[in-house]
Amino acid sequence: MIAGLRRVRVVIQAFYELARYDVLLAVFRVQNIHRQLAIPYSDVLERDLRREAAIVAIFDLTTSLYWKRVRCLQRSVCLVRLLRKHGVPARLVIGYRPAPLVSHAWTEVHSQVVADSSAYPDRLRILMSV
Repeated sequence: MIAGLRRVRVVIQAFYELARYDVLLAVFRVQNIHRQLAIPYSDVLERDLRREAAIVAIFDLTTSLYWKRVRCLQRSVCLVRLLRKHGVPARLVIGYRPAPLVSHAWTEVHSQVVADSSAYPDRLRILMSV
């Protein structure tokens, strides 16, 4: 679990990640997305599902309070970066369906979809995984 001041720190980090993404996207456009995920993992801790769930819940709250709509790519990039900062080996996955064209980005931890529908990996072809 995450308590007290550490929870506040995660909220601040989540807002920072969302704002950072918006600024980098405005300046560098989409080509910088891959580079954003090149952050080193902090020390990978023993898997703690409660801690992961708490970080995701805090991130969900933060996105609901963010000043603009958070779309799937921004949400996934920022959540991956936030989880990695806390020692969780998260990865960004982008999938698509060619006809009718549908695309979606989601976050996975240990090959399990986090904070999104678990149906995406079965319904969409994987375009990229970072």
